[in-house]
Amino acid sequence: LLYYRGSIGEVMVYGLLPWLMFILIKGKFKPAKKLKGKLWWLFQILVITGFLLAHNVSVMIGVILVGAWSVFLVFKTKKRGKAKLVKNFILYLAVLSLGLSLWFWLPALAEMKEVVVGSAGLQSQYLLHLTTLSELVYSPLKFGYSYPGHVNSLSFWIGWVNLVVLGLFLSLGLLRLALKLRKTSCPETNQPAWFWFFGLISLLLVFFETWLSKPAWQMLNYLRFIQFPWRLGLWLAIFSLPLVAWFLANFKKWGVVFLTLILTAQLVVIIKARPMEYFHLTKLGYEVFPESTSTQNENRPVSFRYTQIGDWQPTAKVLDGAGEIQVLSWNGTRRSYLVKLETEGVVVEPTMRFLGWQTWVRPAGQKKWRQVKYVDNDQVQGRLAYKLAVGQWEVKSAFGQKTPARVVGNLVFLITLGWVGYKLIKN
Repeated sequence: LLYYRGSIGEVMVYGLLPWLMFILIKGKFKPAKKLKGKLWWLFQILVITGFLLAHNVSVMIGVILVGAWSVFLVFKTKKRGKAKLVKNFILYLAVLSLGLSLWFWLPALAEMKEVVVGSAGLQSQYLLHLTTLSELVYSPLKFGYSYPGHVNSLSFWIGWVNLVVLGLFLSLGLLRLALKLRKTSCPETNQPAWFWFFGLISLLLVFFETWLSKPAWQMLNYLRFIQFPWRLGLWLAIFSLPLVAWFLANFKKWGVVFLTLILTAQLVVIIKARPMEYFHLTKLGYEVFPESTSTQNENRPVSFRYTQIGDWQPTAKVLDGAGEIQVLSWNGTRRSYLVKLETEGVVVEPTMRFLGWQTWVRPAGQKKWRQVKYVDNDQVQGRLAYKLAVGQWEVKSAFGQKTPARVVGNLVFLITLGWVGYKLIKN
């Protein structure tokens, strides 16, 4: 993930999840009166909010894993404290963190039907990216890609440490099960409840990466947005680490030596690894780039059908008419220009028509602006376009937050931010 994949959002979630699990262990969710208590409360909110905003797909997985960890902790809590623990977490952390992240999540979910992400190839063909057991047991550590089917250049190897520790855990579990089935008393062991929790989750993570889990994935089809089931392997190091700690603490001398040698060998592999070399295009290369900035264009609007993206220029142009365009200013979210039309025509901007775009026009020299209604046809193909009559016009376009979901999300964010600030300064 660090050396080859380089997904910043995934790395952030990967780093924040242990802190979130630690917060749940501490169980101190209320804002205390002293400064130290207030800072701890704020830290918890920032961790959860950062976790929710870091990476969409990873959050989908992380919420399930954190939910399982939360259920485990609740069952381990004394009966009297269970309801209080859940209530305080929801009231003082979860709701506030959700409120601080709703500016993103509400539009992302409410406006998802406006983009093709739900029907893109990465979602519809996600089962083709399930791995084989042999790929998990060993595959060369190198940069590569995940291809549909069983042939890949991306490594899915879970590492020697995980292989040994999960093997030991599975052997211990099967031994205890066999003794119970034979109604033989189990030898005294000191495996705590969390040992079995983390071991079971780790095995499930491995199982759901492989083709063996295909029927289960088909039953949980809403998880298709994960795109690549092997993403689950990224969490394995977090959930298998307590197992490593337990075995190191409880093995005798030669067991510790054995695990230490494996850890050392794993470290040598990491040290020898080299980052993927990044490439950068020239400014002209980016301007004529034939795709959008999302992989396989899965975030493009459903109405966008224009294919000649490479002819992009920072200016509008006139379709079905005769006229001239003079650009006054132009950037990715705001532009203004003058239009002089000799005949009625359609003016088109080289921009995908996402929700949130608005365009205003006014006759040259006048003060009152009016918002135009966008049009679409076989020539426009989902770009920003509108009709204008003969004459000279001033035009301005801007991408903003004026959609119902964004207005509500931003409002909830501001209210929540104000409440958090109030609790911090309140004596």
